Amino acid sequence: MKIAFSLITVVASVAILAQGPGGPPKEGFGVFRKKEELPAILKEAQEKSKKLRFSGTRVVTFYRAGKAESHEEYLTKDGPNMRIEFDKGSPFAGQVIVETPQTRKHFFPDRNEIRESPAAGRRQFESFRFGGMRGGKPTISDGGSLLGLKVTKVQFLDPMKNPAFEVFIDLKSGLALKRVVYGPGGSIAGSFEFKKLNMNPTIAKGAFSFSRKGVKIIRPIDDLISKAKELGVSPYGFSSKDGYKLDGVNLREMRGNKVLILNYSQNESRVTMFLLKPDADLAEIQKSSRRQQGFYYWKEAGASIILIGDASQDELQNLAKRVSVLGR
Repeated sequence: MKIAFSLITVVASVAILAQGPGGPPKEGFGVFRKKEELPAILKEAQEKSKKLRFSGTRVVTFYRAGKAESHEEYLTKDGPNMRIEFDKGSPFAGQVIVETPQTRKHFFPDRNEIRESPAAGRRQFESFRFGGMRGGKPTISDGGSLLGLKVTKVQFLDPMKNPAFEVFIDLKSGLALKRVVYGPGGSIAGSFEFKKLNMNPTIAKGAFSFSRKGVKIIRPIDDLISKAKELGVSPYGFSSKDGYKLDGVNLREMRGNKVLILNYSQNESRVTMFLLKPDADLAEIQKSSRRQQGFYYWKEAGASIILIGDASQDELQNLAKRVSVLGR
């Protein structure tokens, strides 16, 4: 069985696009990162963003098979707390996302279900460390004006000097007003941009709390076990004792083959793990993936497993020793 696709591209595009809690699709993928300093301009914006208080509307766009799919998100933010709702015409209408410093809750009305995961807001600037290549450095330029605010453009380039992603930041507040992610062919893979913004909103009491009787609570570990069963693989992952938090689980189809993608975080480090069926041709996957980040793969009873990240193969191999079959 051969799977020819760029794992790095899949990992990077949505991870960079999501800001803090983000809106659907929630299939965000992290990358294992060595501890390193953000560029000074982003570090300053990150510190300011922790105190942001605003409400606004942004348009999120993804491109699938050359077709643009857009929806509007209504955001309310007060420091580490955020609430996201969706336009009535959106395919996500009725869904609500509430994030506090500890937890992210995503309510799906059609299933009367809340999916819980660790808070993501504290990592909203971590994706900037991925520059499309190992050791990538940003270029800084005047980004013009958005919504009457002067913005600075921060752009990362690939080894051939093509844009990998770019963000437009109001340095005064630390708010990212626009982000654009580019695919390997140079076309835009996804973007978001604020169309309305109120930097001094009146926030309703209880805006950042969410409770509903009779709702089903789905934790990431529940999702992992369920989707692993659906895929027909053993539910491998990191134990909570290892200190890694399972942020999200996504079952994707790539070139006719299903892959289970696990997104873990530990402080400022992030790990992406791929689970495939035991007979998957991992050597072929490695050959077809970009090698700008570390790549380690092996087989266990009941699954083929991949770890990728900005780390040496030895580091990833040591990390792999902590992977085990999980249970509720």
